[in-house]
Amino acid sequence: MLILTLMAAAACTRVKTEEYRATPLQAKAVCSVDWSGVSGPSSTPFTVAATRTMKAEHHFWEDVMPVSTGHPDTLSMGPGEYQTIFFVSGDMKAYKVENIDSFEENTEQSLREVTARLRSMPKDTLAKYFGGFEPMLVSYFDTIPPAPDLYQASARANLVAGETTTIGFKPVQLVQNLTFRIRIQIEGELEIHRVVGCVTGLPDRVELLSGYYGVERMGQALFDMTKQSDGWWQGSLKTLGVKASSDATLKVGPGIFKVCAEVGPKHRRIATPINIISYLEKQPSLIFTDVEGFYKGEAHSATYQIEETMTLKGSDTELSDDPAVIIWIEHGDGETGDIIDGDDTDGP
Repeated sequence: MLILTLMAAAACTRVKTEEYRATPLQAKAVCSVDWSGVSGPSSTPFTVAATRTMKAEHHFWEDVMPVSTGHPDTLSMGPGEYQTIFFVSGDMKAYKVENIDSFEENTEQSLREVTARLRSMPKDTLAKYFGGFEPMLVSYFDTIPPAPDLYQASARANLVAGETTTIGFKPVQLVQNLTFRIRIQIEGELEIHRVVGCVTGLPDRVELLSGYYGVERMGQALFDMTKQSDGWWQGSLKTLGVKASSDATLKVGPGIFKVCAEVGPKHRRIATPINIISYLEKQPSLIFTDVEGFYKGEAHSATYQIEETMTLKGSDTELSDDPAVIIWIEHGDGETGDIIDGDDTDGP
């Protein structure tokens, strides 16, 4: 009888051991967020992605609450060392988080491939807010809206089976607030109805692991400018950054600030393109990283005060009723030329 009892106990123990090996204890994690470096949305739910460095295992969670709320979300995964990323925006609908499905399904995919891309500005929205100013745009750049705040952080964590580990994130702001100032001088009687600025060469994609900006595709954005004192006009743009032109003589391509004034009784629109490479060299917005063509953000906020003055002349000729004279005029080198698809036909 004793032998039978011992055999039964051994059989029971063996089954429990096999079940444990088949389903090991999960590790658990909660998140803390240190907003001391930036002014961020401390109570807003955020997104977390994680990949285990050995025996790869991928996870993705949305609407995660931190420990500071008193009711943190608990994240469960297999034990091991993980690389994790945190991100949140004031308007996540403005961004498309790319490669999530493939990241979750393919354990060989890098966490670097999880990116956020600004969505294009819909044509009806563009027409609503900047109708008539579309010729400022160039066809080969995507038109994007002002970038909502985007915060990113990454952290390493070693998770132990059966224990709850706190993962600490310290977010940084990826969006820059750039201000452009230019003096507009009026000769004669001429009323300015509206001034609109346009900047080209804006990255629209960012790696959520590194915070690096990709420029294989670039965008452009329009923004209103308001009159300040002594003839200065100023406008601000929230963006992921501005890539400088490759040549100071170029009037098209990335790194061009174009200002357009709507003037006179016929609301003619007169535009001036300015290559801002010298301003971006003095106060960089983006810096090349030598990492697969990516850039990193340098300016959190910057003001670019343009030295050139835009001069507008009250002219009956420019405002004539001749149907052959189009509504768009572009200044450059003392001469004017038509704007076609945003390109300077008089320039290089």
